[in-house]
Amino acid sequence: MRAQIAFIRGVHSCPGAPLARAEGRISMNRILDRMGDIVISEEHHGPTGQRRYDYEPTFILRGMRALHVTFTSLD
Repeated sequence: MRAQIAFIRGVHSCPGAPLARAEGRISMNRILDRMGDIVISEEHHGPTGQRRYDYEPTFILRGMRALHVTFTSLD
């Protein structure tokens, strides 16, 4: 996982950052292993080539407000 402001380096670094990153990586891998045919929702974001996304109005981070996806369960 990429560096982020919550786990900043230096004097004020988070001592639990390595554990949190490992837990996040493992959790995402386990979730994605149970999903198939993951696609971006055309209903919410438009068809391929004309996608629309809403971003948080901030100068520090460029984060999406939401990313709607559809998938089939492999379980």
